[in-house]
Amino acid sequence: CDYLNIRHNFLDFLFSSTMEYRSKLATMWDKIEFNDNIVKMINLARQHAAKLDNFIAIHLRSGDAIYTYANYRLCNRQSTDHATPYEFALGIIEQHKNENIIIIGDDISSMRKLKQIANNNNVKLIEEFRDIDKYSNLELFIYDVVFMSKATLLYGTHSALVKLAYGINPNLKWIHPHNDIDIPTLYKWLQTYYRILDNLSPSQRAYSCFCLFMYGEKCNEKLEILEKYLQNAIEFDPENDKY
Repeated sequence: CDYLNIRHNFLDFLFSSTMEYRSKLATMWDKIEFNDNIVKMINLARQHAAKLDNFIAIHLRSGDAIYTYANYRLCNRQSTDHATPYEFALGIIEQHKNENIIIIGDDISSMRKLKQIANNNNVKLIEEFRDIDKYSNLELFIYDVVFMSKATLLYGTHSALVKLAYGINPNLKWIHPHNDIDIPTLYKWLQTYYRILDNLSPSQRAYSCFCLFMYGEKCNEKLEILEKYLQNAIEFDPENDKY
């Protein structure tokens, strides 16, 4: 066949090295004959990203992994490392506070509040570079992917945008917060920033509570504190029986 459709995993094991595989992916991406609208978005993203000096991208996936419109969030711990709690974002911003940081995600209102709370002129939202009302979802998707691919460092989970951005730039370094940052640090971020982010959506808050429970459990937190995290999660998302 002319292509292999792989939903979840990279095929780097078929090559002599991951770098060779990613270089091939980048070459194939550049050979795709996209329609004019998509080519326009690709060029626009490249132009906008080029105006920045080195920058870090943080992709905050939310959507069906945590929001109350989707039953997917009910599946025990299945979706928890597919999203990123905003407490992690504040921890990452603090670590890179003197560098350019671009926030990309699907919860626009929560991202705006995050930027306000971060109170750092180096932090910008992707919506500051393109108009969300001017383009289709596909055009915005392509723009965000290409923009992220131009970062020097990308924080994000195994979402489609992150994996594609990583695939089309062999020089991009990718850090998966749940997998690549030590557990005590993640739990400290959750504890430190949870109260600061008290004006986010109930779905985001419930998810943060569940992350507090999971990472507290891994850090041998007291049982009564773990129970409190779950009780708080129920208050934000009463129909989620996993709590």
